[in-house]
Amino acid sequence: MASSELAELRRQLDDLLDAGLIQPLKAPYGVPVLFQKKHYGSMRMCVNYRTLNKLTNAPATFCNLMNDVLHEFLDNFVVVYLDDIVLPDFEKPFEVHTDASDHAIRGILLREGHPITYESRKLKDTEQRYSTHEKEMTAVVHCLET
Repeated sequence: MASSELAELRRQLDDLLDAGLIQPLKAPYGVPVLFQKKHYGSMRMCVNYRTLNKLTNAPATFCNLMNDVLHEFLDNFVVVYLDDIVLPDFEKPFEVHTDASDHAIRGILLREGHPITYESRKLKDTEQRYSTHEKEMTAVVHCLET
């Protein structure tokens, strides 16, 4: 790592420590860090947690913790998905796009053209015999209920 990047890493870590967002840890684990220059000159720290996540199962731990902490708000205006917390703005419209094949149904929740979440499942044996229209409606009902 270049000396300028090392100084930037120390500065950003000190800022996060001072804000109480992280705490010192003397674990034998580390993660790769790189910096991406932003368009206005500052540096964005990019951390690759994949290897550490394999050792600690951090996404599941985070998701469980957030589900516990935010339990009373879940499905009202908060959604916890793996390592993301989504706070929807109900002033803007959502779109639900659904589709069905001979074997599965799926749906995508979009906001301003950007995907928010994805849902899919296999069709049951009896559902596989539905007409195309019935499969499409099964996808709509399933996605809106989920």
